[in-house]
Amino acid sequence: MPLMLNLSMLKSLLVAALWAGLSSGLLLTAIQSFQAMPSLLEILVNVSLAVAYALLLGGASTLRGGLSDWRQGLCWGLAGYSIFFVAPSLGLLPVVPTTLDTDIEARQLWWLMTVFDTALGLWLLMFSKTKLNQLLGLVLLISPHAIGAPHPEVIGSVANAEIEPYFMIVTAFANALLCMVLGGLMGLMAQKKSLKPNTHTNRV
Repeated sequence: MPLMLNLSMLKSLLVAALWAGLSSGLLLTAIQSFQAMPSLLEILVNVSLAVAYALLLGGASTLRGGLSDWRQGLCWGLAGYSIFFVAPSLGLLPVVPTTLDTDIEARQLWWLMTVFDTALGLWLLMFSKTKLNQLLGLVLLISPHAIGAPHPEVIGSVANAEIEPYFMIVTAFANALLCMVLGGLMGLMAQKKSLKPNTHTNRV
C-alpha cells in the first residue's frame, strides 16, 4: 500500500510549517527593512508566503519519505529556490515595484508555467527511474525558456535606474536565504518530531 499520512503526522507537519514559515518570513522582513521599513501588510504577506512555501516543501518531501535532518531540508529548500526564483529569473529578472509594466498578466502566466514545468521537470530528473521520463523532465525544464518570456516594448519606472542592480542582488540574496532557512528549519523540526509517513504496510 502507498505511504499514508496519519492525523498526528499531519498535525506535526502543519505546526512545523507554521513555525518555519513564521521564522523565515520575519527574517525576510528584517532583510527588506534595510531598504525601507515594511508595512504591516508586507509583513503578513511575507509570513503567509513563507508558510505556504513550507507547506509545499513539507508535502513534497513527505511524498519521498519525509525529511531526516536539516541538511536534507536545506537541499529541498535550495530546490525550491531554483523553482520559484532562479528558473523564472532566467527569463524575467526581478523588477523594482514601481516599474510600470503593461504586460503584467502575460508575465504572471509565464512565471506560473515556468514554476510548474521546473518543479515537475526536476522531480522527474531526480526521482524517475526511466530514461524516457528523465528526458521528459529535461524537456520541461527547457520549454519555458525555449518559448521565451513576454517582454513589453517599453518599460517605464519611477525608480532611479541606479538602484535596479542593487534591488536585484538584494532580492536574489533574500530569496536564497529565505529558502535555505525555511528548508533547514523544516528538516530540523522533522528530525525532532519524526515527520515521516507511516511505512507499515498490510500484506494481502
